[in-house]
Order: sequence, then C-alpha cells, then structure tokens
Amino acid sequence: MKISSQSPVRATTAPRAAGRSAPAGKAGPAGQAAAAVPTTSLMGIPTEELTPKVRVAIETLMNEVERLRRDRDEVKHQNSHLEKLADEDSLLPVINRRAFVRELSRAMSFAQRYTQPSSLAFFDVNNMKTINDELGHAAGDAALMHVAEMLLEHVRHSDVVGRLGGDEFG
Repeated sequence: MKISSQSPVRATTAPRAAGRSAPAGKAGPAGQAAAAVPTTSLMGIPTEELTPKVRVAIETLMNEVERLRRDRDEVKHQNSHLEKLADEDSLLPVINRRAFVRELSRAMSFAQRYTQPSSLAFFDVNNMKTINDELGHAAGDAALMHVAEMLLEHVRHSDVVGRLGGDEFG
C-alpha cells in the first residue's frame, strides 16, 4: 500500500440512494441543483466500514509517518548544512583544501575525458609570519581576507578558489 503525502482522511461524495438521483443537467426539487452528501474515507475506505480500533490505529500510523517525514526533512537540512561546513574554509569565503582537492580531481577527470585544456594557479603569500608577529593575528587574518576577496573578484564563476594552507591559495 502506498502512503501519499496527503492527509489520510479526505472528503468524498457518498453514492446516492437508488431512485433518488436526478438526471444529468436537471435541477432537483424547487429548481435547486442536487447537492452531494459529504462523507469521509480513510485511505479510500469509508470510515463507517472501519472499527474504532482500526481507525485509531491507522490514524496513529499516519501521524507517525508524518512525524518521520518531518524528521527526514530536518536530517536532510542538517546534512546539507554540515556538508557546506565541511567544504568551507573556517576563516575565508573560499573552499578548504579537502574541497579544493575534490574539485581539482573533477576538473582533471573532465579535461582528460574530453581532451580539454585546463590550468591550475598556486599562490603563496609571502611574509605572513612577519605580518602576524609584528601587527598581530587580526592583521594577518585581514590580509588573508583581502587576498581571498581579490582572487574571487578576478576569477570566473566557473573557477574554483580554495585555501590550501595557512597562506596558500589555489
């Protein structure tokens, strides 16, 4: 049995009693259109055909299914967030070494498969130790942020910029 994301209880129209149906296109008594008699069904079975215990059990199961769906959606959201955190550099708005190596591997595979040219640039910022020692780590972080922003500003959207080490970018 397939359980849909719709509510398990839905309104349906009860069949008319024999001899009470109006012909198509004709109005009912006093010129009014015949009204449908609303009833409910649980998974396609009229509720009056279910025992109270079965009805409660099905509704309990459907509530549990809905709770599990919400839990699954929350886990998907959390996994998405964790994957993003696992790929981002903790200080700069670029990907980290792990994500960079993965993207580099993809680019190399693509270049080999389709015999397309590809390139890799490596940047090592000089004198970062001096900046950190003389001006403090906040100044060193600001210098790294400036380098990262400059790199991101001057590459295409399809290019990848990553921090490979303390002061190394690719």
